[in-house]
Amino acid sequence: MKDSSKKKLTRNRCQCDECKDIIESTHVHDYVTCKCGAIAVDGGLEYIRRVGQLHLMVEMNEYDEGEKDENVVNKSNKDVSETPVRGTRRNAHVLRRLKKRNKRRRLSKE
Repeated sequence: MKDSSKKKLTRNRCQCDECKDIIESTHVHDYVTCKCGAIAVDGGLEYIRRVGQLHLMVEMNEYDEGEKDENVVNKSNKDVSETPVRGTRRNAHVLRRLKKRNKRRRLSKE
């Protein structure tokens, strides 16, 4: 039985804060990256998936009632793993690993 309280996704898109590119996934297997390659969108109107540097991402999803997505990941104090976007736990883990690696490299150069 389908839950009628869920909003239907009409636009699956976001904006890269680095290159200001607005990218949109229009169908299920439509994997789209921004010009600089920092972020990517996938899933079309079936599901929401975000890949890349989530701190550079501004959500711009729209739903059937014309409501904008309130889940803005960019410039928030929330931990990335708390956001309900699909795939963010894996991405948060990757970001933590990259931060540690960059810190080690910085320390080794000094």
